[in-house]
Amino acid sequence: NVQTWEEQIVVWDEGKNTCGNPCPVVDRKTGRILLFMTWNLGSDNERAIIEKTGDSTRVPYMCYSDDDGQSWSTPVSLLKTCKKPGWGWYATGPGVGIQLKSSQYKNRLVIPCNNSCDAKGADGQDTFEYGCHVLLSDDGGENWRMSEIITPKVNESQVVELTDGTLMMNMRSYHGKKCRAVAFSQDGGETWSNVEHATSL
Repeated sequence: NVQTWEEQIVVWDEGKNTCGNPCPVVDRKTGRILLFMTWNLGSDNERAIIEKTGDSTRVPYMCYSDDDGQSWSTPVSLLKTCKKPGWGWYATGPGVGIQLKSSQYKNRLVIPCNNSCDAKGADGQDTFEYGCHVLLSDDGGENWRMSEIITPKVNESQVVELTDGTLMMNMRSYHGKKCRAVAFSQDGGETWSNVEHATSL
């Protein structure tokens, strides 16, 4: 059992602005810890960001540590490659990323994320939808791309690799079924099955 802890290290602080939703993954090949976070102006709340009425938007960032978390690189924005223009809210995790073990996609890094996106209501009016996706890297975190989005009515996700190499995304559900939702990927996280309801959860 851990009895003592070292002093807390602050990775990123911008005063009143939000630097949060930390989602780490360790690259087993290099030992590098990659840490994903999201940023927004402290003056913009979630509703303003979803409706795009605020002064800015929610932005995914990444930094890394090569010394087991003692020091961290300057966070870098991934807005251009990891968030679509129609998306408002954005959150990495909450939880952790994974590195795949299956032979076909060995060492791929996968970061679970969720977002809001533009949609049309039944009355044809502009509204929004919640969805999930993952970020993928096949080069140790140098470059990242988005998977297809999982919708409808899901967010706050965690991804896991099953023993046969299938990926399962476990998500918060807004379907009114009082349970979690899941989706599956057979191609290392690029595409996802339709949302299913995990009634035991």
